[in-house]
This record gives sequence, structure tokens and C-alpha cells, in this order.
Amino acid sequence: MITIRLKKRELAFAGEFMAKLLESLLKIYEKVPYTVKRDSLDDLLFDRHKDKLTEKVKEKVEEFIPQFPPLIADTFSIFYKPNPQFLDDSQIAPEFRINKRVLEKVMNTDTFNELKETTVLDDVNSAIATVILTEKLYEELKNKLKEIKEHTEKIQQLRNQLPNKSKHEFKKTVQQIEQHAEALQSIVTQGAVSVAVRKAQQEFEEVQNAIAVLGFGNEPGQPIQVDPETAIKLAVELKNSQHVKKMIELLGRMRNLLKSTAKAKPRKSKLELHNVAMGREVERLLPSEILKLRKYRPIFHKDYYEGRLMHYDLKRREKEAKGPIVIALDLSGSMAGEKEQWAKAVSLATIDLAVKDKRPWAFVAFDAKIKDVKVFKKPPKPEEVLEIMKIGASGGTSYELPLREVMKIIEQEREFTKADVLFISDGECNIQQEFLEKFNEFKKQRNISVVGVLISGIPIVMRQFCNEVLALNGRVDANAAEAIFQKLV
Repeated sequence: MITIRLKKRELAFAGEFMAKLLESLLKIYEKVPYTVKRDSLDDLLFDRHKDKLTEKVKEKVEEFIPQFPPLIADTFSIFYKPNPQFLDDSQIAPEFRINKRVLEKVMNTDTFNELKETTVLDDVNSAIATVILTEKLYEELKNKLKEIKEHTEKIQQLRNQLPNKSKHEFKKTVQQIEQHAEALQSIVTQGAVSVAVRKAQQEFEEVQNAIAVLGFGNEPGQPIQVDPETAIKLAVELKNSQHVKKMIELLGRMRNLLKSTAKAKPRKSKLELHNVAMGREVERLLPSEILKLRKYRPIFHKDYYEGRLMHYDLKRREKEAKGPIVIALDLSGSMAGEKEQWAKAVSLATIDLAVKDKRPWAFVAFDAKIKDVKVFKKPPKPEEVLEIMKIGASGGTSYELPLREVMKIIEQEREFTKADVLFISDGECNIQQEFLEKFNEFKKQRNISVVGVLISGIPIVMRQFCNEVLALNGRVDANAAEAIFQKLV
């Protein structure tokens, strides 16, 4: 009887222990990898960017540890949400609490608060900031990754052993997991995080400025409308290319120069003399009425009150429509470097004229062949401008092929009548006389104006197909650019 009672007690105890064990295991495995509170709406919004964000971060991370995917989601949340709240540590899986410590330190910096002014409730800017900050955090913590990985693997191993542990061993193993979790959290210092946030802010501002420079057709101060995927792609592209960075800076200066050139150019009066009429328009009185005011004032007053003073009648002159702009740019090997960047910046700045005056704009890049052709009848997207910036300079030079392409654009695109063509090169090449005659006849028939820009050399050939030529003698500076802009505004 005693033996039977003991067995029953043992079974009861075993059942109670298993129930508690299962309950403890359930609590452990119910813990989540993310650290910021979020709802289904937050998840839906983040899912729009999840794949692209993860892909871009993976490109920069040599060793993709488990903490990175939820860190990306949490970083997006702290940028986007007006008042992000963290989960309690007891709700977070032990190996992911390090993410909470990292983001608490991020939010503890003044720099983050400055960044957040631009990102709050803006999913595009939040996505850009997330990519940049995650990469900067990785750079600052890269030398700690091995240590982070070791503690993470140890936590995962210990957790997998829990179902097979006795009551005493179970508690001991849980304590070991917590020790590794605390060690993980102590790896990240405020100093390292502050450096990462400061670098991220600087890069984020560069990206914002770059996107603004590429956003033709937007009023000053207006946000540039780009879809999230494009914005992230641009952010990464601009961040990684020194060539593009320099081009962005130069294009910004050229756009400002073009605006100041356009403002400085004298404008013809928009009013013209139409007729002589009667009324009270004293500012446009005929000389005879002015004489009446001096010698016969009572009569002048009578005519004024009766509206019978003679004055000039002015009519608003119809604004003369300006033609489309077609750029033919030499990107042969001799243009590589400073000349290429200057010429591209000058060419792209003319998009401002096209957008302002609603003029179509076309671009032909050439060397000994046609490298690229782009036609825009509405403001180009930032990524389309970026594509032009990235066209390389190499190969020989042909004038005939780009001029044929210009003719083709004007013939096929009905909006390109009376085009202003800007032809830029740094060296001349021969053109067959037969083609020259054909092009000049075409130019005359279509009322086309061609301005040639020869960066170096004597423009003997260029003068044969251009209305006028600017010979720069190697000068690629603001003065040379201004001289070109004056021909187009």
C-alpha cells in the first residue's frame, strides 16, 4: 500500500512538473524578436518596404546575424511613429533585447530628434533613414559581431535544450540564457551609437539634397514626390558613387546659375500700343491731353469726369512660344573627367528651362556611335536624370551620327518643331559634304537653331552646321556655362 501511494505521489508530482515545464516553455517560445510596439497597420505599412530594405542592408553586411531583420523593422518604426513605445523586456526574446538597447541609445541622441523631424509619418523618408542608420550601426559594431554571434548561438543552443532538462537544470539553463542576454546588451555603448547616428544624419541630408537637385519641376520647398522603392534605390546609389555625388553638387550649382542668368536677362515689354481710346487712364494720356491739363484745366476736369480723355490703348502681346531643347553631348574618351561632368551638368540644368516654359527636352549622348537617347515631354524622374549622369565617357567621335539622331527626333516627335539644339564637344571630326548640305536644308525647313559649344580647338567643322559657336578654349567654368545659358533663356 505504501509503495502504491508513493508511486501515485510521484506521478502527480511528475504531472505537475510537466505542466509547469510546458507553461515555462510556452512563455519562453512566445517571446517576440521585435522590440517596438506595433499593430497590423504598422505591419502593413512596413511590408511595403520590407524586402527592399532588407536587400539593401544585406548588400552592406558581411555577416547577416539574426538580429538584423527585426532591427530593420524596429528602426523603421522609431523613425515613422510619432511616439514609439518599446515592449517590456519580458516580452522580447533574450537574444533580441540587444536591439532594444541599441534603439534606446539611438533615441537618446539630439541628432536622432533632428532626423525624426523629417521622417515622422513619412514612410519614404523613414525607409531612407532606416537603410542609412542600419548600415552606420553595422559599421560601428562590426568589430563586435563575432562576440554578438557567439552569445546569440549560445542562447539558441540553451533554449533548444530546455525541453529535456529536469526542474533544477531547467532553472539553471534559463539563468544561463539570461546571463548571455545581459552580456549581449552590454556590448553596445552609447558612444558607438551616437557616432553612427551622427554619420547617418549627415548622409541622410546629402541624400535629401541630392534628390531635391534631381527633382525638376518642383517649387522651392516642396517635397520631391518619388515612390519608396525609387527613393531607397537613389539613396544607395548616391551614397556609393563619388562620381554621382560630384555630379549632383555641380548640377545644383548650374541650376542656380541658370536661374540667376534668366532673371538678369532683360525682358521685352508684354504690352504694345493697340489704339487710341477715351477714358480716365491718366497714366497713358496723349500729349494733347497733357497740354489741355496745363492750359485748359476746367475743360480737362470736365473731360475727366465724363470719361472723355484721349489715351493710348495698350494690348497684351501674346507670349512667344519657345522651341523644344535638344542636347547633343559628346561623351568620347577625351571628355572623361572634369569636362564630362561640367558638360553633363550644363546639359541637365537646361531641363529647368524646359520645365518652366513647358518645352519638350531631348538628350543624345554620343561618341563614335550613339550611346543613349532620351526624350522627355514632362519633367523627368530623379532616377532618369541619374541614368544620364552615369553614362560613361569612352571611344572616338562622330558628328554625323548625333546630327542624324537630332533630325530623327524632330521628324518623329511632332512637339519638336522649331527646336533649339545645343551641340557640345571637345574636338572636331569630318562630316561628309553631302550630309552637311542635307542637314542645313533640314535645319532651314524646320526653323531649327543650333548652338555649338567647342570646349577646345578651332570650330572649323562646327561652324558649317551651327548658327553660332562658342569656342571655350578649354574653359569649363561658371562663366562658360553662363554664356551658354544666355543663348537659351
